[in-house]
Amino acid sequence: MKKGKIIYLNGVSSAGKTTLSKTLQERLTEPYYYMSMDTFMYMTPEKFINNDCDENEGIWLQSIINMYHTIKMYSDMGYNTIVDDVFVDDYLPLKMLEILHDYPALFVQVTCPLEELQRREKERGNRDIG
Repeated sequence: MKKGKIIYLNGVSSAGKTTLSKTLQERLTEPYYYMSMDTFMYMTPEKFINNDCDENEGIWLQSIINMYHTIKMYSDMGYNTIVDDVFVDDYLPLKMLEILHDYPALFVQVTCPLEELQRREKERGNRDIG
């Protein structure tokens, strides 16, 4: 079976990854599933997400690694996927590349001017600015 294509969008919060993902889904001629880091974070029990304790880091980290394996599984089944992610450290991009290294992927760094990021975050109101 032919592997599904992966469009991997990485960028800071409020850079426009979700909007870009939805626009791509509308305009691309083939169907693309949408997968985001946020979805996998919401599957993690909340008490383990924003906790600075080292013993919980493994649970948070595993949620993100689970996303990489899910992307791989979708591709193996022939499904195209758009991924919305934020690399928060140096380890995760390396882990993602380790898992997806033989897969048809386009990696896109989504950027936005700082002033616009601050405006968007303030407008959204559901996150800390900065």
